[in-house]
Amino acid sequence: MKWPKDESKTIPFRDLARCVRNAFLQGANWERINKSKNIKWTGPPQGKYSAVVSLAFGVSLRAKTLRVDEEDQGRDFLDRIIGIAIQLGVEQGRRIHNEKNKSWVNMMKMLVKNIERW
Repeated sequence: MKWPKDESKTIPFRDLARCVRNAFLQGANWERINKSKNIKWTGPPQGKYSAVVSLAFGVSLRAKTLRVDEEDQGRDFLDRIIGIAIQLGVEQGRRIHNEKNKSWVNMMKMLVKNIERW
């Protein structure tokens, strides 16, 4: 898989999650334990933009939600957790590119440019 040449285009979320899942499965046998119990979410809530299109993280990790995911949509807990990780990364990136962080972002761009020249 490659990023689209047009940098305004994205890769579908499901495809990104599938890539991460496949890498995990090459290195370990992931099987959910305690299927009747909720998975407790202790991290930050999802960003306000993600909240428009997806369940709150705590809700998405409830045993009932995970069961519906698996039975009706063919997705298991690992797909859900990877989805949460991607949403966290998107929110983190959105916050980094906030106007208040402009000097920090410019510094990082300069560092990347210098590393690429190396």
